Amino acid sequence: METPQVIIAIKNTKFAQEYVSELWELLEQEKARIEAKMTKMREHIYKFNDMCWDYTSVQIKKAKEKTSEIIVKLQDIKSLLAELPASNRATVQPSFSTLCAEAAIVTNKITECIKMGCDENQRRLNVRFHELATTLQPSS
Repeated sequence: METPQVIIAIKNTKFAQEYVSELWELLEQEKARIEAKMTKMREHIYKFNDMCWDYTSVQIKKAKEKTSEIIVKLQDIKSLLAELPASNRATVQPSFSTLCAEAAIVTNKITECIKMGCDENQRRLNVRFHELATTLQPSS
């Protein structure tokens, strides 16, 4: 026959083992829940990121086309100027030089817009990353 202390120790050991098993199960369920949530959030971020970069890629392509168009037109004008007699070229050259300067300003603005778009994409991604980082933190 076992003493009451031994019986209590056996019962407490059994309870402890049950609690350990319950806690392991709870922890595994929580890990699975968190992983599922993180997977879902990653998918949203990837989709969001793809949308941002797709939009940016389109904008970059349009900017490249517009810049190329400007350069081609300037080159065409330069070729025409080269064929003009010196006196006629002298009258058009100042306006062509001004046009080249204006083209530089416009293409710089095009580039600035692209940079701003990239900066905005990065800002949005940083917000998403921050949201991810704080999602799993306990709420106050």
